[in-house]
Parts: sequence; structure tokens; C-alpha cells
Amino acid sequence: MALPKGGLVARDAAHAVEEYIRYKKTGEEIKNSLATRIYQLKVSIEDSKAEVSRICKLREIDAKEVFAAGINEDAVETYSTRATSHIVARGALEELQRDLSAIRTRMFGIHTAQESIEYFERIIRNIEPERSFDLPYSRLVEFGF
Repeated sequence: MALPKGGLVARDAAHAVEEYIRYKKTGEEIKNSLATRIYQLKVSIEDSKAEVSRICKLREIDAKEVFAAGINEDAVETYSTRATSHIVARGALEELQRDLSAIRTRMFGIHTAQESIEYFERIIRNIEPERSFDLPYSRLVEFGF
């Protein structure tokens, strides 16, 4: 792999060098690091679920409906519209909108973390523990090294 030529700003050049340099890791090291990342992601998911539940309770929104909706925009719109229809005062509406935005953000984070867990679990199931792998810097970071 050749380094890109010409016209790179310092940040892009540093990124190109990071991707060019490879780091050797065994399958076993990768499995162990991914297991730690999966644990961290699961803790993050639980924290996000607790925060969503707290907001739902505060705003009298059905948490089961929120979790069932996930990141489906039509379903999100349904509970959002229902929640805003009870609000009359402008200040209260702005607070509710902030809370609904926080719910959407947390739900997207949960969805992304769940996808990462599935991806990491697939790697753990299929990686050869004794084999050596050359990983770019971005994979090291992604895998939690």
C-alpha cells in the first residue's frame, strides 16, 4: 500500500500514515480485546436504556413503545406527536422537545452499539486464536487496543 501523494493537509497526512502502519496482533489478543469492548458497549447500552426510561417516566411516555420503536422514524413520530399534543405552554414544549431529542440520540446510540456487538461477536466466533494479524491503527482503536 502506497502513501497518498501531494496536497494533503497535516491531519490527512497523519491519518494516511496511521493507516499505512500495521500492528501485529494474535487472534487471541483480538478476541480478548473485543470481549472487553463488548462488555463496555453492553454497559453503555444499559446506561442509555436507564436514561431513556427516566425521561419516559418524567414525560409520561410509554417506555415499551419507545424501545419497540427503536430508530424507526414513523414509530418515533407517533409517540412524539402524542407527547407534544398535551403540551400547551411554550417553555414546556421546548423542554419536551429537548427530552425527545435526547431519547432519539440515546436510541440511535443503542442501535449502533448493538450493531457493533453483533459485528464483534461474529469476529470472535470466526477468528483463529493462534494466527497473527496485521491491523491498521483504525482497527486497533475500533477493537479497543
